Amino acid sequence: MAQDTVAFQIIPTYDFIKSDSNSISNSVALAPFYDKLYRLKKEQQTVVSILHIGDSHIQADYLTQAIRALMQHEFGNAGRGLVFPGRVARTNEPQTIRSSSSAEWESKRIIYTNQPLPIGIGAMTLQTKATEASILLQTKSLDSLNNSFNKVTFFFQKDFSSYNLVVKDSVGQYLAYVGPYTFETKNTSRILLPLSVNQIEFQALQSSPSQKLLNKLMSSRPTL
Repeated sequence: MAQDTVAFQIIPTYDFIKSDSNSISNSVALAPFYDKLYRLKKEQQTVVSILHIGDSHIQADYLTQAIRALMQHEFGNAGRGLVFPGRVARTNEPQTIRSSSSAEWESKRIIYTNQPLPIGIGAMTLQTKATEASILLQTKSLDSLNNSFNKVTFFFQKDFSSYNLVVKDSVGQYLAYVGPYTFETKNTSRILLPLSVNQIEFQALQSSPSQKLLNKLMSSRPTL
């Protein structure tokens, strides 16, 4: 009853796909970028940052996770990069990030233009008026890449109405204190950690009656 079989593969074709049009316009403009990658590969003494702009597919990190993993395996791992606590904002976040909070937060995404909150770098914003509100942020390692970090840059509203920030490690030990009055860089503060970690907690701290909220434009930017 047996019959001979021949293995074959059907490759579907679609009239609307124009493969010949899949090209990079003005590719000469990428020459400085390729030069930086070349020097990074040879000298390993610099960091090349890549900004990938998009919408939901960037937020979920499926495409960007694959690209980042390939680039970091080839050129070195300089850190997880820009992240936002999506779960705290009641939306999705990448597999490499886990965020949580026991406080109530107002949130805004850029698609909701009528909301009064300002919009942050990651196209989302969190704000709370709860004193001592905190956000727990964890990074997970995927594709054999280590997503631990020893440097964090906060993007948040820095003015006299904003809470201070206390940064704590996984056992609750204080690592740093960020005041909104330190205007060394507008709306950003950078913290160097003593060790590489996979978990960090940001806690709001009201030190004067004039402080009424924490407006977190964007979360941390972990870097190795």
